[in-house]
Amino acid sequence: MFIFQYPSKICVRSPGGFPEGVTIENIIDASTPRNKLIGETLARCGFVEHFGNGVNLMYKNQLSLGKLPPNYSKSDDTQVTLELNGKIQDLEFAKYVLVVAEQRGKKLNDKELILLNKINNNEKITATQITDNLLELDLIEKIGYGKYILSKKYYSDIDKKWKYTQRKGLSKNKNKSLILQHLEDFIGAKKRELMGALKYELNDRQLNKLLEELKTEGKIYFDGKERSKTGVWKLSK
Repeated sequence: MFIFQYPSKICVRSPGGFPEGVTIENIIDASTPRNKLIGETLARCGFVEHFGNGVNLMYKNQLSLGKLPPNYSKSDDTQVTLELNGKIQDLEFAKYVLVVAEQRGKKLNDKELILLNKINNNEKITATQITDNLLELDLIEKIGYGKYILSKKYYSDIDKKWKYTQRKGLSKNKNKSLILQHLEDFIGAKKRELMGALKYELNDRQLNKLLEELKTEGKIYFDGKERSKTGVWKLSK
């Protein structure tokens, strides 16, 4: 094993690829020690807090301090490379994590922190039990299919209310613009075509709401009988 220390990061390289069954994608959940005997010995001697919990602990510590998550992207079949960046990327996010822990008596675990970090970076999220838990804690809000943002309380607490309005409104306005652009390029379109143009990020009810809003604004109209399968949406003249 080789350890390289730089002014702002630490890099660890271990010869040999990931153990069987472990990948960059599942490294949080998969725990397969390369040498189980050594691992158990270190655990019994008190040199490790919990057997098989090292990666989870790194993710938790990095993200709770507002730093980048552990980076394994330079790993391959011949070596595992880990980079730990020491620069604080988002101090406000780190402070808020501490506030949550103090005010609500809830210390966020590694998976919750990873999810919050992805939402903070505007990444698309799949709904899970973790998202449900974060919604109950009022740490996030759902604004569309697979689309979440940090809660109004978060942006209020960090005194960036404008950013909340921007984040919440950006998706809706962007989808409206895409609908108008598609109708301009192709003269008219059925609803299923518009659904595809939006990459199926909205469900049927959400798309209907956007179409009705655009219709009320006088920007589009439905050419055909109501609920007709042959009718199409078009730009207003």
